Amino acid sequence: MAITRWLKTAGWIFILLWYGFFLARKTDLTTQDIGRHLKNGEQVFAAGSAVLKTNFYSYTHPEFSVINHHWGSGLIFYGIERVAGFSGLALFF
Repeated sequence: MAITRWLKTAGWIFILLWYGFFLARKTDLTTQDIGRHLKNGEQVFAAGSAVLKTNFYSYTHPEFSVINHHWGSGLIFYGIERVAGFSGLALFF
């Protein structure tokens, strides 16, 4: 009875690992705008809410009012990058 339970558990673990193998892929962080997220997080920590309601990265219309909906991920990514470095950020992402 114990051997069949162990085999069933080992089978499920094998199936999950096999499935995870096919889902795992290399992520190119340069195409994910990770730099912008890091800069958003840095600016929110440093300057407060200025980056949240202005067109922060615009050269032609910096006074145009916009809502930055990426601020939460910027804070998380910036915090992880500060604690674990870029390698830790890549692993988290």
